[in-house]
Amino acid sequence: MNKPAGFLRTGCRAVAVMVHVLVGMAAAMTLRAARGPGWDRVGAGRRAARWWHRRLAAIVGLRLDWNGIAPRGAALVAANHVSWLDAIAIGCVCPVRFIAKSDVRGWPLIGTLLSLCGTVFVRRSGGGLAYSLETVTGLLTEGQRVVVFPEGTTSVGDSVGPFRNAFFQAAVQTAAPVQPVALRYRNDRGIDRAAAFVGDAGFVGHLLAVIARRETRVTLHFCEPLTSRHAARRDLAALARQRIVEQLNGGPAESDATGAAAPPAVATDARRRVSAG
Repeated sequence: MNKPAGFLRTGCRAVAVMVHVLVGMAAAMTLRAARGPGWDRVGAGRRAARWWHRRLAAIVGLRLDWNGIAPRGAALVAANHVSWLDAIAIGCVCPVRFIAKSDVRGWPLIGTLLSLCGTVFVRRSGGGLAYSLETVTGLLTEGQRVVVFPEGTTSVGDSVGPFRNAFFQAAVQTAAPVQPVALRYRNDRGIDRAAAFVGDAGFVGHLLAVIARRETRVTLHFCEPLTSRHAARRDLAALARQRIVEQLNGGPAESDATGAAAPPAVATDARRRVSAG
């Protein structure tokens, strides 16, 4: 990569990200004041949210392919977790609410924007988890799509960790379907490890590393939804994880106590593409 061109791209994208986030905050505050806390659930709010995600994907150089059928009604969307880019990718496809760790609320600008957009921040101590579960149950009852990353942490994309099952109880209580989503980042050599937000990397540092690249490619596969009626949350969590591992492996999952998934191949049947431009 030509260094002057790389520095220029990074600088321009950094400014564009900041401006876009500020625009999103202003729009969210305006729509929230005019339409109330549920501003992003209908009409103009949904369109604005999807446009914002797609525009942000273009700015940071995220090239998205997706296949399968995205949920249209209430659903608990369970996805493997590789990066903060996961949320942008899913938000490009359909309007959703996210569940995030409480420390994400403190991220510069992004934390404030996520709060305005109704993100459920989870604090596992002092009854925080029970309150978050009640909130997610209410959102599903209202017919919303809620995204959870059940691993509770990120990986480089070559494995899927054990799924925590607490939030699957919200699907059981509301009989909302559970829709597994498999995410994979790839480059010409296979797994794109640089896209992963892992280890001691800080958010700002990883953001700068991502926008310094020409593009980051991700594929989403929306698996067949799982019926939650009369199901046990542990079984739902295990089955959702199994479906994701199967998709990443390109076939039925074998016994995988370690959660290892084979290096994912590029999807060939993508029905939609969101280009970074």
